Parts: sequence; structure tokens; C-alpha cells
Amino acid sequence: MSDLPETRSPVADYLAANRKPLATLLFVVGAIIALLGLYSVGVKSGIQAAISAKKDKEPDAAEKINPEVLKSGDATKVDYAVAGVLGLFAGLALIAVGVWVSNRAPGTLAPTDARVALLTAGGSLGFFLMILGLWLTYSWFQPLVDWLDKGERNGAKWPVLAVAVFLAGGALAFFSALPARSEERTNPTIRKLVYASNLVLSSLLLLVALVAVNVFVSLRVPNALDTTEGGFYTYELSEATKDYLAKLDRPVTAYVTIPRAGEDHITRDTYRLLEACAAANPDKFKLRPLSPATDRDEFLRLATKFPQANMRTDPGILLVAGADESAFAFIRDIDLAESQLGRQSRDVFQGEAKLTRELLFLAEGKAKAAVYFTTGSGELSVAAGERSRRSASRLRTVLEKNNVEVKTLAAGIEAVAVPDDAAMVVVADPTQGLPEKLVAAIQKYMTQPGKTGKKGKLILIAGPHPIPGTNKGVAPTGLESLLATFGVHLDPGYLLARSSANIPYEIAIGIPSDEQILAGNPIALAFGNWRIGLENSRVVTAASNPNGPISAATLLSTPPGGVSWIEPDPPTDPVKSIKAMQANVSLMKDWRVSQEARSLAVVVKEGDVSRAVVVGCGELFVDRPDRGGGDTSFPAELFANAVDWLRDRPAVANIANKTYGRYNVKPDPGFVRGTLVPVGLVLFAVLALGTGVWVTRRK
Repeated sequence: MSDLPETRSPVADYLAANRKPLATLLFVVGAIIALLGLYSVGVKSGIQAAISAKKDKEPDAAEKINPEVLKSGDATKVDYAVAGVLGLFAGLALIAVGVWVSNRAPGTLAPTDARVALLTAGGSLGFFLMILGLWLTYSWFQPLVDWLDKGERNGAKWPVLAVAVFLAGGALAFFSALPARSEERTNPTIRKLVYASNLVLSSLLLLVALVAVNVFVSLRVPNALDTTEGGFYTYELSEATKDYLAKLDRPVTAYVTIPRAGEDHITRDTYRLLEACAAANPDKFKLRPLSPATDRDEFLRLATKFPQANMRTDPGILLVAGADESAFAFIRDIDLAESQLGRQSRDVFQGEAKLTRELLFLAEGKAKAAVYFTTGSGELSVAAGERSRRSASRLRTVLEKNNVEVKTLAAGIEAVAVPDDAAMVVVADPTQGLPEKLVAAIQKYMTQPGKTGKKGKLILIAGPHPIPGTNKGVAPTGLESLLATFGVHLDPGYLLARSSANIPYEIAIGIPSDEQILAGNPIALAFGNWRIGLENSRVVTAASNPNGPISAATLLSTPPGGVSWIEPDPPTDPVKSIKAMQANVSLMKDWRVSQEARSLAVVVKEGDVSRAVVVGCGELFVDRPDRGGGDTSFPAELFANAVDWLRDRPAVANIANKTYGRYNVKPDPGFVRGTLVPVGLVLFAVLALGTGVWVTRRK
């Protein structure tokens, strides 16, 4: 190795021939850099501390500095301190190299010594510049993010300066090592210095590359990965909410008075929800956290202006609409979630549903829609708190949550009429025909424009019930002729189906229509993946050629392939019915045995206006704690979706809630999983790394 010819370097030769000027230059440059470092640590950091004190309304600390010197800057006290310390060390390193050069043998400097001096001085200064660039990039990271993510260029000069300092340091360290490479294989000292320089330079460049890639990925690639079943660490707005927020026609400000100290998952999701809303439409939706202590004046102003919100006693979200704050709504923090009790307790976050409903309420001028339920013909009871076989109080509960006023409509001795304020009429599963006066009133309401110039809207829930006083046939509702004008036919029979061996024949499985899902019907979209059990149901058919602009379409149907039939009288024993059909083939024809899909619910539109929803099952909406493993909310939500569809409200009106599970982690993982596996993995990694280094060095 020692006999290899030495490669000449013009730079090293020049420095070797000018030992004294080189030493002087190193002394001067090192002293200047060291003095600048001392000035930055001792003076500039103090000035920035005074600036911060003045900005924080601490005049006593700021008075010690000349007011003309107090100029707002973009660097902080810590930035100047770090830059000063790095400059001081870099200056001392250059001075040390200068001392070493001046103490070499008199005369010209040996080329090897010149290479060592250049490598040491340039490498030291370059590495200190690179570290300074990294620190400044970290300190000015937010302007960098704003520039890359939002295109805000006001503060872009500072991260660009930081990157320029880093690149300049890297270039200086790299080119300082080039002359020494000629003696890398022949001189052990130079080889160690070159390898050390390469190690530091490569490590810093790798660090920067990893940071740059992570910054780019975090800003440009969707990178949220929440593997928890309930989305415990993230919050993703539904597409309906995003679409609704994007179309807000007037500004909304959300003042949040819920404290974040010691926050739980409900509080975290509340803030994540509001932050996501603000990001969806930053021009129209503003988020403003409000503390009664630090924002006392603003808090008192709002509490005085909106006393109905009880902000002084109830933390929550105050929604204020319009630049003039002409309308408001308040959501208490205790209304953002509820607990479901059962075999496994669960917390249900209903913040998005509550928020969007209140936004709709504000958009509608805080006017509650009136929905009239008919009474007197054996309909389901929506009376609050009632517990009976025909109780459907959950329908009232979910409607009132949607800011709907529930009223009743009954036929009296005198002629009855549907009130002018009726947003729609609901006939909830009558067990006998409606009185003629009520039928006439509904007929007029649905076919003739009212005082508002619009025709009425109807929800008919019509499960099959025997004729009163008998156990035969199906009692007519009285609305069959009206339904015919809308292209809807109620089959006068009892549907039985064989969906699977685990489901009784009396329960037909309903799935949303693919046609309505593709059409964007919010009822179908909300329950697109559901299989809904409808007990004691009938077939509701949509006519293929309805009258005029009216169009009827299937909303729910049974899956094709399952055997079903329709009996004219209330079924008592489906197994006997099957045996009877097997013995009498003509009975199969009379009872219309089929494997085709059966329509169970129909929606009606007149042009682009929603007019009616007809469901052939009433048992679905009865309050029953045994439905769906204890969850009785989805039938009421289905009904609420139908109400909102008829009101032509956007799909955002009924957003699914977010459910959290409560899980107990096993405290002791055991000796194998807790000790042997981690230790074994670490030993394997060390052995693999050592083997790789050994193989590489052998080569």
C-alpha cells in the first residue's frame, strides 16, 4: 500500500506552499465566527427574550432594551442561542486547526498536512452549518408546512434560508474531503478522517431525506391509519356531511366551551369533528375554542347575548349563524354522547348527527316542522313514555331530536281537515279502516295544493291485519284508491318467506333497492348494507306505468332466490301450509309461491318532489327491546330518514353514530410473550446486523 504513487491536488499544493497565510486565515475566520457566536448567545437571544416579554405584556422586562432595537423578528431566543453555540464551537475548531498549522515544521507545509487541515477545517465548519440548517428547519417547520400544504409564501423565505444553510454546509464538507481522498488508501490518519467525515455527512443527509419524505407523505398522501374497530383515534366525516358543509350559504361559527384538560375520547372526538368541519369549508365554518378564564370578555358577551344557552353552567358548543349572529343553537356536552347498556357497555358518540341537525335547524330559520299522526283506527301510539303492545314512542323521540313537532290528527263528529301547518301526515299501521271523513281529508291534502301552494306528503305504514271481529282476510286501510293514483298497490295478503333456517317464516328480510342506492336516495344509502327483518308484512308493489309525472319505485325488497308465498288469512302454522301446498299443487298457484324478490316498501315522487313512502310492515316500528340484540334505534332512524326525504332535506339529516367499545387489556402477557419473544427478537436482530457487517467487511 505504501508504494502507491501519490495523487497531486492543486488545492492541497497551494495550501502547502502558503502555510502562514493559511494559518492566519484560519485564525481570522475562526475568531470572527466565534465572536459572532458569542454575540448571538449573549445579545441577540436577550433581545428576542425582551421582544417576547413585550409581546406577552411584560413591560418591566422590555424596558431594559432600547425601544429602537425591539423589532419583531422571525427567529426566537432559542434560535439565536443554538446558532451562537454552534458558531462558537465552529470558530474554536478553526482556531484549533490554525494553531496546528502554525506549529508545523518551518517552511512549506507538507501536502498531507495541508489535506488534513483542509479536511478538518472545512468538515468542522460544514457540519456545524448542516446542524444549524437542521435546527432552523425544525424551528421554522410551520412556515414550511404552510407553504407546501396551503401555498402561503409569506414565511417561505425562512425555511428556504434554513435549507440553503444546510446545503452550503454539506457542500463545504464534501469538497473539503476531496483532496484527502488521494491518500485515503496509503495514510491511516487521513483514512480515519475521511471515513468519519463520510459517516457524519451520510448520516445527516439520510436524516434529511427521511424527514423530507415523511413531510411530503404527511402532506400529500392520506396517512391516517386507525385500526381500532370504532375509529378510536381518528374522526372521518361522512360524505353527506362534507357535501352539506361545502354548500353552506352563510357563515357559521362554533364556539366551544368544553375544557380540553384531562379530555376523554368523547371530548377528543368533539374537537376532531369540529376541526374536520372547519377543514371541509374554512370560509363558512369557523372553530373558536373559548375559555371562560382566558377569553372572559368574549365569553361574557356571548353568554349575555344568548342567555337561553346557559353557557355559564353548561359546557358545550354554541353555533352562531350569519355575520350578524342572527341565529344560534346550543349543544350541551352531555348531549354529545350516550351510553348503551347490555352484555357489553358501549359509549355512543352522536356529535356529528347532533351538529348537522342543529345546522339544518339554523338553515331552516329555527322553524319546527309539524308531522301529524292519525289516531282512532288502531294505529301505533307515539305518546311519550307509553309502554304497550302497540307503542312506538321511539318514533317521537327521534323526530323531536330532529327538531320536528309531533301532533295528532283524528276524525271527529264534524268534517276533518289536515291543518295548514302539516309538513306531512303519517298513518302508522292502522288495524282497521280509517273513517271516511279522514280519508277524504287526506285525499284532498295529497291531491290539491294548500295555502302554501304545495301538495301534501304521506307516510303510510300498513302491515296486514285481519278484518275486525274476525280472524280472516286483511282489513283495508281506506287509502287504497288514493294509493292507486300514486302507482302503489297494497297486496291483501300475509307474506311468508324462507330466508334461512334460523329465521321464522313470518319474518321477511328486506334489503334496500339497488336502483334507489344508485339514484342517491338517502333512505337507501343510510341502510345500504343492512338486512332488515320485517315481521308480519305484506307486499307493496310499485306500478310500472304510474299516472302523469308521478313515479313509484321499490325501496325495500326481499333478496331473490328465497322461497316466499302469500296467504289470504293470518297464518297459524307455516309448516302445515308448506305440507298443504305440497299436497295440492293448485294451492301453490293461489298463494303465489315464488323465488323472485318481493317489494316490501315503495317511495313515490312527483317530478323531483318527494310525495309518499309506503311500508308494508308495522311491527318493525314497535318498541321492542329484543330487536337487533337490544338495539331498537335503527327502525326509528329508518323512519326519520323517510321523514327527512319527504321534507327534501339533504342526506346529512341522519348521520350514523360512532360507537366505542370498552375493552380490558390482559395485564400479564406471560413469560414467553413478555420476555422471551422480545429478547429473542433483539438478539436475532443484533446477530443479523453483525453477520451482515462481517460479510461486507470480508468482501
